[in-house]
Amino acid sequence: MRKHSKLTCLPTLDLLRRLHGLVGPISKESFEQFYGWGLTLLQDFNRIDSYLVDGAALFTSLPKQLTSNAFIDQMASLKKDRWLLPLEQKEGLLFWKQLPLLYQSFREKLMEAGEGYEGLCYSMAQPKAIDQELVFVGFNLLTPAEERFIEQCQLMASTTFFWDVDRHYLDNPINIAGHYLRQHREKKWFQESFPTGNYLTDPHKKVFLIEASTTVAQVQAVIAALQEKINDSHPKFLPNQTAIVVSGSDLLIPLLDQLATLSIPLHCRLDYPFSATVIYTVVERLVQLWETSEKEEMYGHMAHLLALWHPFAKAGMQSKLTAMRQSLNEGKQSDAFDLWFNKDHQALLPYLREGLTYIYNHFIEGITFSLN
Repeated sequence: MRKHSKLTCLPTLDLLRRLHGLVGPISKESFEQFYGWGLTLLQDFNRIDSYLVDGAALFTSLPKQLTSNAFIDQMASLKKDRWLLPLEQKEGLLFWKQLPLLYQSFREKLMEAGEGYEGLCYSMAQPKAIDQELVFVGFNLLTPAEERFIEQCQLMASTTFFWDVDRHYLDNPINIAGHYLRQHREKKWFQESFPTGNYLTDPHKKVFLIEASTTVAQVQAVIAALQEKINDSHPKFLPNQTAIVVSGSDLLIPLLDQLATLSIPLHCRLDYPFSATVIYTVVERLVQLWETSEKEEMYGHMAHLLALWHPFAKAGMQSKLTAMRQSLNEGKQSDAFDLWFNKDHQALLPYLREGLTYIYNHFIEGITFSLN
């Protein structure tokens, strides 16, 4: 869908920086103070556009809801978390009254620049000319923006759907696994695409259920089943055609530890991309710093780096990071930035090694990494 939108979807950090530019004069907070609740606000904007809700009308009604007796009673029953305190102040209520304008201004500024967050980009997506069959695979929960886009695609091209579905739970109204799929099946543009197979009760398949009440018991059950196949030299047991699907990350490390004791080949695939980690983003920003010679761009990349370090910094360093970011915002250059601005004109790899080592030694607490 991103390829079919007129807008370019920006990374979260870039979006937060732009949003803080609008919120900062109102909240009087630094970027580090804004980051936590700003991320929540950005996610709310994203959901509003993904579900094609009238955001301006929604935010206009918020102040009235915040002063209602029902909301006040609910607030009284909640723990006094830091993010709840502004709601109890007049300044906080004033901020909520400004949300409709903030939402509209943020969207307009992004669209003027041809940019957006995912929900905004998806809500603006229009299928381009399609000259081939489209295949949709594995969908379950779809937002209204995604449904509208798929419906438009069906009007322009031949479409085929492969739903991750079985009649065993699709036709059972109390089975939560089929909740969203049952809703999709009621819509005319999806009705003909749902299969009639009942794969879980296929007589040619064997399904064994083993009760396991703990993580350790689940791991032991898997290892015992594999060990039995290996010991029996089962002719139909082919390690390269055997898959173990882990339902949660808590199982992964104990399972890998026990699998290492078996004499079978093992390939592990994780669906969490390395590009989504903080350390990847830090290295990416350092590379951008190394590449650029423009002062404003360097200050921007450096400000992003300081924001990334802040949540992981030792307690005594957080105030220093905030002060360093403030000096960047004011356009002040300090000797503290010489390493990052590469005044010694180092090659990329030595620059990264020295920079990451400095971060680890001076800022980051409880994280280890290596650069080979």
